[in-house]
Amino acid sequence: NTQINCMNIAQWNARGFRTHIQEFYHFMKQKSIQIAFISETNYDLMDIAPANPDYILYRLDRTTSTVRSGGVAIIVKRNITHELLPVPSTKIIESFGIRVKLRNGSYIHFYTVYLPGGASHNDILQYYKNDIQKLTNTRQSFFLIGDFNSKHQLWSCRSSNLAGRILYNLHQNSNFLIHHPGAHTHHPTDSNRQTSLLDFIITNGLHQISDSFNFPSSSDHDIITHVIETNEETQLRDHRQIPCFKLANWQKYQTIVNQKLVHLHTCLLYTSPSPRDRG
Repeated sequence: NTQINCMNIAQWNARGFRTHIQEFYHFMKQKSIQIAFISETNYDLMDIAPANPDYILYRLDRTTSTVRSGGVAIIVKRNITHELLPVPSTKIIESFGIRVKLRNGSYIHFYTVYLPGGASHNDILQYYKNDIQKLTNTRQSFFLIGDFNSKHQLWSCRSSNLAGRILYNLHQNSNFLIHHPGAHTHHPTDSNRQTSLLDFIITNGLHQISDSFNFPSSSDHDIITHVIETNEETQLRDHRQIPCFKLANWQKYQTIVNQKLVHLHTCLLYTSPSPRDRG
């Protein structure tokens, strides 16, 4: 077990991991990544991934569809003390997780997450909210990491979709945070489609994220790296974490805004030129 105060992680929608796995192992080593979360692996049960002496690869392959697109994976450096968690009983989200033991004996729960981009309107409407609630219904420190295919202006998308509106409404009435990179993560090869931000993290904020960086990749999604502070004394919050507005003191906010407006109005009265001066 490594005695660490921070953890370097990465996430990537690989759009087919089979031909990119060696390239990604090299990236992990180059960037000192300890855990990586992969979506759209496109593996099936018959595929054998090459072993690596430095990392352990865990997979959850899609088995319920004739379409190979899908599947999720977690890659863990071998010196990280961890164990697999039971696969959650989600209906539409593809996900599984590990828990990592910290040096003080506490744990962080990590889940790799993928909401299929081709999910039907009815499935999203029926299952998405419940799936997110299942994954976030814990008092343990948790991180849901992956491609949520959820667009909303609150996390810098140009427009919103159904999944994004559901996640936004759920976020406003829950105690989780959404942490996203500072730049769009999805760059469609179709020039008629806009870039967007689909890859991010949902967390309860018990451990903070201090840095996030985008790296171009062979997929149409960037590889995103993050640094998670495992020292529980860390209190600083990244400016890209989205607060839960349900907990805001709106009466205090209204009072402050009113005071600022009165002050601004008073300043304008004393600084604006009279009609005579304007003439």
